[in-house]
Amino acid sequence: MIASFLKETEKIEGIVKMIHTTGEYCFFLHLFLKSVEELTVLLDRFGKFGDTITYSILSVPIDYKPIHF
Repeated sequence: MIASFLKETEKIEGIVKMIHTTGEYCFFLHLFLKSVEELTVLLDRFGKFGDTITYSILSVPIDYKPIHF
């Protein structure tokens, strides 16, 4: 199922980042879309792979912070 999901995501223009995770969620997708309607179509497309949870970014208080070791 993951291989077919990854193949499907290759066809989607608005995905700018995808993170494979452990735990309750399998993937986080960072998307730039033109409208809520476009998001709805995309969520319907992903429905064949299982349930989705959607978050909208309100702000990015820390976009980049160097780590010093």
